[in-house]
Amino acid sequence: VKEKDLNLAIASKTASLLEAEGVTVRMTRSIDQSVDLYARSGLANTLGADLFVSVHCNASVEHDDALGVYTCAYSQGTEGWQLAQILRETMLDATGAADFGMEERPNLAVLRTAQVPAALVECGFMSTPSELALLTQPEYQDKLARGIADALLIGEKFVGNDRVCLVLGDNIFYAPTLAVTLKRAAAYDRGATVFGYWVEDPRPFGVVEFD
Repeated sequence: VKEKDLNLAIASKTASLLEAEGVTVRMTRSIDQSVDLYARSGLANTLGADLFVSVHCNASVEHDDALGVYTCAYSQGTEGWQLAQILRETMLDATGAADFGMEERPNLAVLRTAQVPAALVECGFMSTPSELALLTQPEYQDKLARGIADALLIGEKFVGNDRVCLVLGDNIFYAPTLAVTLKRAAAYDRGATVFGYWVEDPRPFGVVEFD
């Protein structure tokens, strides 16, 4: 079993799911051929892609029992990092696989040279016999593809082209003028508005973080 064949099978299934939802997909390859690392991110850059996902299968030379889905991005605090986080969540949900975590990988060429939000996903360990058996199953590949596609589709149907507001219950209880403030915020054409309310102990409530 070769990684390139598993990668292409999973990526092709992902593309079909996305295209069925009306998403334009550009594959770096659709047949068994070699594509230079820099040409992969270069295609996304040239097309001005919204997102770039590099699909792989993992291996470990030290541990023959390593398991799970792994995602990475160039660095934390980037849109690529957010994409990697979502991929991790949706793939785990879709497959029930173990979680091998996520990390920064600024040394990877496809992530370092991508000028669009980019993430890399390792679908499982070929070096672990039990997981390799799963990776070769078309049914399990379907689940992996579903997880990747869901990450790219998440929230799209709900949001559409409408303005969106996410409200925590605490805001409703502690902000009697919230309706007026929301109408004012809804008039903005750009940016976002974050509402907060001071409390002595914020631990029981929602906490917002800015970078």
